[in-house]
Amino acid sequence: MLANSSVTQDDMKGWMSAMEAREINLWDQLIDKFMRKFFPNQENVRRRIDRMNFEQQDKTLFKAWGRYNRLIKACPRNSISECILMEVFSDGLNREM
Repeated sequence: MLANSSVTQDDMKGWMSAMEAREINLWDQLIDKFMRKFFPNQENVRRRIDRMNFEQQDKTLFKAWGRYNRLIKACPRNSISECILMEVFSDGLNREM
């Protein structure tokens, strides 16, 4: 199962099996159809906002890091550099703990 998603491998296999032969000729077409089916734009926008507004809250650093990684994995259209992702994580840490 994909992180933070209700989509299962069986869902994806069923979707692939239901496609017509020769419906998709290029990998880019497959990726585009897959993303539109299982990761609609509105959901991706919400996930990106969650990721970019990360806050540690009252969790330990270890738990916060795990939660942040799940937020990153939950948004597969990830075009943000690792440097920016680390900066967002660092900025979201609770300095008073």
